[in-house]
Amino acid sequence: MKLLQIAYFVLFLWALVPICRANVPFTVATIDWCPYICDINSDRPGVLVEIVREVYKNTEFEPEFLVLPWSRAIREVESGKHMALLAPAKSEAPNLLYPKHPIGTQRFCFFSRQEDNWQYRLPEDIAQRKVVYPVDGLPLELRYLQSETNQLQGLSFQDSFEGQTSELLLQGYIDSILITESSMLYFQYEHKHQNKIRTSGCLAEDELYLAFTPSGLHTGEVKLWQDIHDNAAVSPEHQKQVAIILARYGL
Repeated sequence: MKLLQIAYFVLFLWALVPICRANVPFTVATIDWCPYICDINSDRPGVLVEIVREVYKNTEFEPEFLVLPWSRAIREVESGKHMALLAPAKSEAPNLLYPKHPIGTQRFCFFSRQEDNWQYRLPEDIAQRKVVYPVDGLPLELRYLQSETNQLQGLSFQDSFEGQTSELLLQGYIDSILITESSMLYFQYEHKHQNKIRTSGCLAEDELYLAFTPSGLHTGEVKLWQDIHDNAAVSPEHQKQVAIILARYGL
């Protein structure tokens, strides 16, 4: 009888596992970073938001996206307050847990006035130029320059970042903007600036991830979310849907 009671108790706990998992809020911290992450509640919430939703659409999990300042987003996912971060390169948040497959790629590029012939080749090339970049968004390979020059200036990354910095550039107050290529090209396309601002060199491309909290309180859920993500990433049907999403944003 005692063995039977133990067996029933084990079965009861096992039955609760999916319920507990489903009740853990799948909160995903991110930043406002169009076209990757745009207005979450609009019909064009952003490329990576749509891809994440596509990954989990036929599961019991529904990602809940929270837009935060980037450094705070990293910190709160590290602590376990939120379950995942969208979408860091590994060098940006090395303490998080990463799935096998990236969710996308990015590369930072310099943008200058059309008539400016300057071209980026090495970090030292920007020492004498006034360059603006998103605060918390300076690529790792250029961070050492912050202590060597006062020409690098970080500005808050908000909806108006591309617009504000483009105006500063076109009016001659700064020499270049350092920002992700897709963000600026999307802005130029939307605001007809293609003939005023040009790409003047890029850094190496980085892979981007849906990265997960290392908090030991959610080990089981994180493993499940990672497995779902990685299984979807190699699915031909998922890859087809990703191509459709990219095309919607002109990427």
